[in-house]
Amino acid sequence: SSSSSSSSSAKLHPLRLHPLPPHPLPPRVEHVILDAGGLIAAVLPAHIPGDDVDETTVKQLVRIGAVYAADVPPPKDKTGVRRSLRPARVNSPDRALPNGAYVRVHVHPKRFPAAVACDWDGRIIARGRDWVAVDKPPGVPAGPSLDNATECATYRVARALRRLETTDDDDNDEKEEE
Repeated sequence: SSSSSSSSSAKLHPLRLHPLPPHPLPPRVEHVILDAGGLIAAVLPAHIPGDDVDETTVKQLVRIGAVYAADVPPPKDKTGVRRSLRPARVNSPDRALPNGAYVRVHVHPKRFPAAVACDWDGRIIARGRDWVAVDKPPGVPAGPSLDNATECATYRVARALRRLETTDDDDNDEKEEE
């Protein structure tokens, strides 16, 4: 990025995923080969064209599931390529990548406001040992999308179940104490 004379942390108009943008952003995917290795949140902003992706933006994109990486660029035709060699979703903004790593960034992931606004604890109708019944609201995908792994029913219900299990454990502790 020879056009920028300032550091990558001094972006003029940084994109923020939270709060949700008032209007959906058009799809934007950047394919990058890193010319310097390091922590993805630190090195990626300098490789994304424009002035809207800074370190905070990268951290938010990683948390939502919109960043994929591989230590080496994948072949154009992935037929027969082992999954372990394909780009995988990055789970931490502190992941270190080597020089020459390939990164795919969904800069404008599709957003699902209904998933964020929903009271998921109240949407769980019933649950058993190996199943859960949920009243999924309209406008929320059942599973993760390529560019957004967190604004879907499976992710949100799993979070709600963890909260409920913690609450249930506290209730059981109180019953045992009686």
